Amino acid sequence: MHVIHKTEGFVLGSKNVREADKYFYIYTRDFGLIGAFAQGVRKSASKLRGHLQDFSLVSLELVQGREIWRITGAQVFPPLLASPLEESSARSLSWIEVRFLTEPVFQFLTNLSKLIRRLCPGEEKSEDLFGHLKEAHKFLSKGNPCSKEDIQAFECVAVLKILNTLGYVGDSQNLSFFVTSVVDKSVLEKAKEKRRILVAEINNSIKESQL
Repeated sequence: MHVIHKTEGFVLGSKNVREADKYFYIYTRDFGLIGAFAQGVRKSASKLRGHLQDFSLVSLELVQGREIWRITGAQVFPPLLASPLEESSARSLSWIEVRFLTEPVFQFLTNLSKLIRRLCPGEEKSEDLFGHLKEAHKFLSKGNPCSKEDIQAFECVAVLKILNTLGYVGDSQNLSFFVTSVVDKSVLEKAKEKRRILVAEINNSIKESQL
């Protein structure tokens, strides 16, 4: 009998498999970065379909196979956003709060997801890293960033926190404030002021990772 593992996860991305299946890249609270397969999730009648969207935070039920994880259950947290094309279908679900996916937010989430998939060592748990993803989701779901500059500043802080957690950022007075602070408007304003420095530090850290 298969053991069902319950955890939370942030969906980093996905790809279609066969006629109606999908493969997901998910950073989970308890198992780190995993690849998980959801059978029939692209069918209109699938109970999982509305709960497994890219960049969503979800409660998961997983079964570990010999070579791959399988998703047997999922429940989305209050959704971060939805594209305009998804709005009409989302209205039928009372628990969905529709938000439009603006280009700056989409670019930020895409960059963040690619970074984690690039730098994370697979199934290695990091509660701190998962916490950073939850912080990003919570911050964006409140609608705090209201401009492209806000999103860019927020991206700098979020990426610095992740790089610091993964050991790619050294001790620096320029960075310590940003990697230890809870993100709010005051932190964003400071990040805007020092964005050039932060971007240079981020690029240098990624380059030195050799990944």
